Amino acid sequence: NKPEGAMLKMMIPLFGGSVEKMVTMVKPMIKGMCVGLSDVLVEGCDPGAIDVVKIRKELDGLMTKKLELLTPEMVKALLEEVIREHLGWLVVWGN
Repeated sequence: NKPEGAMLKMMIPLFGGSVEKMVTMVKPMIKGMCVGLSDVLVEGCDPGAIDVVKIRKELDGLMTKKLELLTPEMVKALLEEVIREHLGWLVVWGN
């Protein structure tokens, strides 16, 4: 629904129609940009200009909105994925 999403949808065919392939190619580039950008921001930032309390409240509000969007089925799927990925060794090595 957002312009950014529309742009990404247009790019998917360039990566063989696979979102996974697109993420694999684009993610390292974005990480590199973030490192460079964070260095520039740290150098040019006045620590006194940042209202940490305000930022925490905004983040809390954003997280609350995202959590309200989760359905029980979505939570179940997320937990199953985490358990499979991170606790699979329990099956192999026992309890």
